[in-house]
Parts: sequence; C-alpha cells; structure tokens
Amino acid sequence: QSRIDAGIRRCFIHLLSRAAHVPKGNACLLNSHSAWHFLTGLQSDPDLYGDQGACIHAKVYALSFLLQRLDDHKLMIELGLMERLLEAKDQIKEEMLHRFEQPDLPDLRLPWIHCIISLVTLSGPKLFSGSKGKEFEQLIAGALDFANDLQFEGRMKIQSGATGLVLDLECQQALGAALAPFS
Repeated sequence: QSRIDAGIRRCFIHLLSRAAHVPKGNACLLNSHSAWHFLTGLQSDPDLYGDQGACIHAKVYALSFLLQRLDDHKLMIELGLMERLLEAKDQIKEEMLHRFEQPDLPDLRLPWIHCIISLVTLSGPKLFSGSKGKEFEQLIAGALDFANDLQFEGRMKIQSGATGLVLDLECQQALGAALAPFS
C-alpha cells in the first residue's frame, strides 16, 4: 500500500510541476487552492525519489514558469507566494549542503533565482513600495547570496574542470540585469 501511495504522490507532483506550462490566462494551479498549497508546501523527501530534493526542485521549477506571467503575480502574492519563496530559500540552503557531494544533481538555486528575477523584472516597482516590500527585499538579498555562492563555487569548477559554470554565470548576469534599474 505505501508503494502505491508513493507512486500516486510522485505522479501528482509531476502533474503539478508540468501544470505551470498552461497557456496565459489559464493558470489552473492558481484556481485550485489545494493544488497550490500542496505544490508550494513540498519539502525534501528522501524516500519519494532517488534525489531527496526532487520535491523542492519540482516546486521551484513550477514557480519559475508561473512567475513569467505578470497577470498571475497579484493572485500568487495573495496566495502567499512571498512567504513560500522565503521558505523554499531556506529549504534550498539546507539541501545544497548535501548536494556538494553529488555534483550531478541539479542546482536548486538556479530556478529559485529565476523566480526572483521574474518578480523583479515584472513586478519590482510595485513590490518595493507595497505591503510586501520587506519580504521582497529579503528575497532579493537571498538571490544575491545565492549568486555570490555560485560565483565562489565557479572558481572551484574552473579548477576541478566541473561542468555547469556557464549556467551559473548566465544566472548571475540575468540577476544583475534585473536589479540594475533599481540601483
């Protein structure tokens, strides 16, 4: 029975992460509060997949696609987006401690930073001056912290010949370009 439950849970997580790709104006994830809260409440689960951070990856992957649509920002913020992104940042920081031992696993910081880039680019001025300004500043600080970590690790990637440096640099450049108008 537990294997069946785990299989159903894996399929549902996969379905929700792919539901973020629906056409503009049809954000089915946002119209179902239970699906939204399930997705945004995902945490590390070492027993569900071979990668204990896969649930977090599915969450930030879906959010990164949803956040590309400005029309949905207001509703996502009302549904607790800022708080969920702050929770995800803490989960990712914890998860990344284990990922250095397994460099083939995806870097969870990259899609999370992409979420912040979309927020800054599409809703930045409104968020800075709005009621969620403090949370928004915390998210930007988190993105800058992750970008600094990527830069430091980039030196180690060059020295060891590891892959992924291009993605790290592109992510840092995109974050810098998004934040530049606010400096």
